[in-house]
Amino acid sequence: MLVKIRELCDKNSPYFQLGVRWKGTEILQKHGVLEIVDINNVKYVEYEKLLKHVAWEKNFFNEYFIDLDVWSKLGSSANKDSLRSSGVKKLISLANQGLIEMVELDYPLVSIRDNKYKNIKRFFKKASLEYFLNDYINLNEAMKIIGKSSPQYTLKILMSKDIEVVKLSEKYDMTFVNKKAVLHLVESGENKLSSVENRKQLNISDMQEYISSNQSRLYLGFTKKKFEQIQNIGILNVETIVENGKNLYKRSHIEDFKKKQEKWEQDFIKKHYIDLEVWGKFGSNSSKDSLRSSGILKLIELANKGKIELVEMKYPLIFIKEKKYENIKRFFKKDSIELFLLNHFGSFLKDCCL
Repeated sequence: MLVKIRELCDKNSPYFQLGVRWKGTEILQKHGVLEIVDINNVKYVEYEKLLKHVAWEKNFFNEYFIDLDVWSKLGSSANKDSLRSSGVKKLISLANQGLIEMVELDYPLVSIRDNKYKNIKRFFKKASLEYFLNDYINLNEAMKIIGKSSPQYTLKILMSKDIEVVKLSEKYDMTFVNKKAVLHLVESGENKLSSVENRKQLNISDMQEYISSNQSRLYLGFTKKKFEQIQNIGILNVETIVENGKNLYKRSHIEDFKKKQEKWEQDFIKKHYIDLEVWGKFGSNSSKDSLRSSGILKLIELANKGKIELVEMKYPLIFIKEKKYENIKRFFKKDSIELFLLNHFGSFLKDCCL
């Protein structure tokens, strides 16, 4: 039986309730689900095939969430735009770890008339999310089970015991851990740090020759994301082995890296200014925000003219904890600034600021 496509779009037609419109039939034809037939310049589709596909979509719709639904179930209060941009990558990462199931369709659902499904092709199985939420609890819940009053301290305990932490955002209610692992921690009496573990960073000197990523990260004081970043950009070159499907890192290499990098960074900041420090030397009383936006361009211009020396790093300092260095990759050599102040500052002040 053939049905006119225009009847699918007519509100008074019994076929309107199928939810498929002109564009939907074109998408389905493109992907070989049904064929559009032209009879005397009137477009038709086969009703039985269309009905079968609509039934499949309804069933799929009942079994799968879109990304925004998943975040809602996880308890996120973040806005829609941020979840749609970076959030979906985190859900894909969960799926890649086997913690939830993701399906990526070749085309969006065409019979669901809810705008939030428009152009969506990635879906997450509802049952798998229920399993995840049954097996995993957020950090705030873990904190209550362990009996601690600080989520930071709870996180430190979990990492020191090499319990995997699933971090979906910086918020503690979006950081998850396996519930059984937390309960076992309490039952075994390991829900506290030893005197060694309770130091600011984990002492790994007495550990085995190869240590886990969590132990390495805790010793270095890095988040999982930061640990991965420094490996990806080639800063951390450490011998690794694979054991039981997990990467293990040579302990002595981790220790050497930390020692050498900390010394290099301390020596570096003794010889370099950040942009705000340069403007301080110049005597500027402008606001931090204005200096950070337009001021940096003026300093770069000075560097391009050879009047001061700019060092642009591939990554920010990783062990210097002072907030002023956070995310800073442009530095200026102190001796070049001092020389500039002696030779050129008057003319620069006149051209730039008066």
